Amino acid sequence: MKNIENIKIFETSTLNNALKKMSDGGIKIVLVINEKDKLLGTLSDGDIRRGLLNGMDLNSSIETIFYKKPTTAKMSDSKEKILKLALSKQI
Repeated sequence: MKNIENIKIFETSTLNNALKKMSDGGIKIVLVINEKDKLLGTLSDGDIRRGLLNGMDLNSSIETIFYKKPTTAKMSDSKEKILKLALSKQI
């Protein structure tokens, strides 16, 4: 499992910062957090691509394009519960 700290980014970050985090983290998604380390959402490479196609540039903030309703599970949830959640959300 990858170190989660490597894929966290603040909601005020730029597209350029997010792309660097994705590249450094080796995956196509980052976790968007606030200053209290609370998960606010996710940002994928596809979200960035759509932002760029809609006129954003690399210095634009990610605030308006990250996904604000991610599906989450608790560490204490059973594998069965997590699998059921994933199947219900088709992920």
